[in-house]
Amino acid sequence: MESPPEAPCNATIGRYFHLFSGAFSKKGARGYGVTDQNLTFKRLMRSRLDGLRGLVYLSLFFSILFFGPPFSVSVSGQHDYFSIRGSDFLEQTQVIFLGKMIGLESFRSDSGQFILTRYTFQVEESITGAAEAERLEIVEYGGTLGEETVTVSHSPQYGLNQEYLVFCYVDPLRQNRTLGGSLGRLAVLQDQQGKRVARLYSSHPILQVLSAPKAQVLWEIGVLAGQLRSALQGSSHETD
Repeated sequence: MESPPEAPCNATIGRYFHLFSGAFSKKGARGYGVTDQNLTFKRLMRSRLDGLRGLVYLSLFFSILFFGPPFSVSVSGQHDYFSIRGSDFLEQTQVIFLGKMIGLESFRSDSGQFILTRYTFQVEESITGAAEAERLEIVEYGGTLGEETVTVSHSPQYGLNQEYLVFCYVDPLRQNRTLGGSLGRLAVLQDQQGKRVARLYSSHPILQVLSAPKAQVLWEIGVLAGQLRSALQGSSHETD
């Protein structure tokens, strides 16, 4: 990792220090001499400047940690994680399916600027927009190529041979993408009774179009799929 650039205030302090130390040298040339007290004072100033330099670097570190790096990368065709609210989540969904992730492959974009990962799913049940028993691919930003790993904030992570209920949209490049980042990826689990369930927290936007108590977190897959079909039929949702 490259060292952070020296802060402007630090460089300014350094210039004052050199001017100050130069004044001592001029005094010595004029016959005043450099005493032990002068040297002690210079060491004290150097120590304080080193401390200020450390504070600048520490402030820079925490600024990056809490607010991110001083640059941003815009990815075209990607839905903003925070832009989907309420019924919009269902309206913007073009494909909903239940399936198992059976393969993944990372590759570099045509421009060479991004690393992407292609996830392959075996569709077990289609709720809308997909054919059952087909293989469906989803492309997401991030992944690992050789020793280079790129992680994208809010990008969904899929586990090999794990079953998911997935909400997709089709981007301008005609690639399937997970809608709302991790919101569009619901892992299928087993509860204590052995039933297949998905976890939906109260903040999930899809709950605004489903009929259930707000406190309900675990949903049986069959019940959830049925309610999604009913919601789609009752909306103006259209599929390709």
